[in-house]
Amino acid sequence: MNRLLEELADVLEEEIAVGEELRRNLQAQQRALAEWDVAALLERIAEREPWLNKLSALEQSRAARMATLQSAGSPTLATLIATLRPGAPETLRLRELGNRCRAVFSRLKSDEHYLRDVMEILCSHLEEALRPVHEPPFALYRETGSAERAAGAPALIRSKA
Repeated sequence: MNRLLEELADVLEEEIAVGEELRRNLQAQQRALAEWDVAALLERIAEREPWLNKLSALEQSRAARMATLQSAGSPTLATLIATLRPGAPETLRLRELGNRCRAVFSRLKSDEHYLRDVMEILCSHLEEALRPVHEPPFALYRETGSAERAAGAPALIRSKA
């Protein structure tokens, strides 16, 4: 059982390393977005894909090891640690790795939500700013057949004009 526990701990350490790489990648995406460097942003997004694939493979490996270690029920790290001898080195190592995993991936999830929110806000501002470019000043077709004046320019464009 110790060999399996060591393998599980190694997989968790690799997952933490991949999670930290993904966080660095997100930070690079944020910098590219702040600098309006679309080429760099697209490069960072492309660089992220192999890390996500590696994380997926590690998660499958972790799940397989957990299933081997626990025969009944849904395997979780907390239930596995509860079955180990208190104070044992593998218990302490797994508990520490579990805490580090939660911290890294909670922060990663939070950073992803933040970046997505920023991108959505920027996208909505860009759509509002570009709307007058795509809309003609008068409607070409209307139910009554007469032309109707389109809405005025958005506040962002009026303030820049």
